Amino acid sequence: MTLKDMTLKDAFVGFITIAFTIIFMVIIFWFVFYFEGYVFIKLWDWFVIPTFGLPKLSIYTAIGIMLLMGFLSHQLDIKKIFEERTTKEKWVAFVMLFVRPAVFLFLGYIVKVLMVQ
Repeated sequence: MTLKDMTLKDAFVGFITIAFTIIFMVIIFWFVFYFEGYVFIKLWDWFVIPTFGLPKLSIYTAIGIMLLMGFLSHQLDIKKIFEERTTKEKWVAFVMLFVRPAVFLFLGYIVKVLMVQ
């Protein structure tokens, strides 16, 4: 189907499908973040508090620490990015070099704002 053949109804259905997909992904994303934060808090309570006597964590502090650890520990293999890929895949990989830190910064800011509340 070309753009000329698309009716207003088709465009609307496509828009609604994309909107609901994005909303669903955001909900799943936050559910996973909270679950991982809960697991991190439990591990912190079980191992770090008794060993080092550090304070308990809130869910948002745990998520923030996980973001920081993920950002610092991500391994990037430049050779793998540019081997055996189409030009489009290479461009996507290149753009992701800049998008990934921006996403971590954005998520970290959201967690920081939630920590203040």
